[in-house]
Amino acid sequence: MGRARSAAALLFALASPTLWAAGGTGTYPLDWGHPGETLEYRSCGCADSCWVAEVKNRRTRQTLARLRCDCERLFSQTGARGP
Repeated sequence: MGRARSAAALLFALASPTLWAAGGTGTYPLDWGHPGETLEYRSCGCADSCWVAEVKNRRTRQTLARLRCDCERLFSQTGARGP
């Protein structure tokens, strides 16, 4: 019975949204002075060293540009597909 409770507690903890929040943040908008575009930022872990910033078309939500850091390297992409 003790193992079943421990397994249930572990499963509940893994399903908890607060546990997943420690690995990053949700996407939120930043000030961006270009009408028709939005600038969004999210952290993906490693404190402030892993993040993604994206400029998107406000109407279509298509990604126009992306800048991201994976804790060690910085990557940029313009347009929806190419680096």
